Amino acid sequence: MFESTPNKLDDVKITDAEIKPRLAKIVVLGLEGCGKSTLLNVLAKRPEEGYSPTQGFNVVQIQSGECSLSVMEVGGGPSTRRYWSHFTSDMDLLIYVVDGSDKNNFNESKSELMKVLAESTNQVPCLLISNKQDLENAEKCSSIFNSKDLKEIGRKTSGNITILDATCCANGGEGVSFRETVISIMHNIITKFSSFI
Repeated sequence: MFESTPNKLDDVKITDAEIKPRLAKIVVLGLEGCGKSTLLNVLAKRPEEGYSPTQGFNVVQIQSGECSLSVMEVGGGPSTRRYWSHFTSDMDLLIYVVDGSDKNNFNESKSELMKVLAESTNQVPCLLISNKQDLENAEKCSSIFNSKDLKEIGRKTSGNITILDATCCANGGEGVSFRETVISIMHNIITKFSSFI
């Protein structure tokens, strides 16, 4: 037989609490000189102040709708690359930048990307950017990463790969529209494909 008991919920007060959005962690990797710092400067709306290789890492935080995006660029020099896996363990999105004009480094760049994906403990979406498309000899992502490369990357990222051919320019007139485009792409990837939600 079922017996009814007095409701103790009358003592509970419900208030409208502010729910803070979770911070999505985005890691930007690529070989030294490919344009990672410039991309970060564009996202942070900072003007370029000349090039100097990133020795450790730089972070900017961006608000995109209800998402808070923490974008971390990690240096791409040989001495820094060995630490990449320390930054990728809990990421929601990997952005990998390639200098589209530096054909001599395409194989090394692809090899480093494959190492990162092999060492990663979680499968996350990947945004591949072929940068420096303003240069005459720049290659598109589809030329740098052939179908075999993309299949291999897809196996490590649950098939969630987005490619973008771009010119990251913090001081140029196209910087604002490029910034909004990249933020929109990051937001869409995070909300659709990552475990962020």
